[in-house]
Amino acid sequence: MSDRIPLMRHGIAHVETYDVTLDELDGLARTGGDVGLDFQFAEFFATAAASFLIALETTKIDSQTVKSIFWFVVVGGFSAAGVFAIKWWRNRGSFHFLIDKIKERQIGPVGDEDEELQLAELDQLTSQKGDSPQ
Repeated sequence: MSDRIPLMRHGIAHVETYDVTLDELDGLARTGGDVGLDFQFAEFFATAAASFLIALETTKIDSQTVKSIFWFVVVGGFSAAGVFAIKWWRNRGSFHFLIDKIKERQIGPVGDEDEELQLAELDQLTSQKGDSPQ
């Protein structure tokens, strides 16, 4: 048995990169996490409230205190589910909007005025060694 593992590497033919500002990166982190979390909270509270409502309707509860607690959980659960569902609904497209905004960014003209280079011509350019700015 050999100590070496054979590695097969497959090259990438084409890679596209996008410049992203710090504000956009923060927005991606914030909206990406918030949208999913809001949906999960809405789903949790709605499920809990529905469970307690079913228990109230199908079980005889003699204690008024216990019945009041169950109703509190039902009303509070559906209220919280509504709040989180509205937050999710309002923000559900913001993550994709920010991604699309970054993707739609176009490269500005390159070259001298009246002699701008096309994107296909950029691949043919070679870098030149020059004086580096200090």
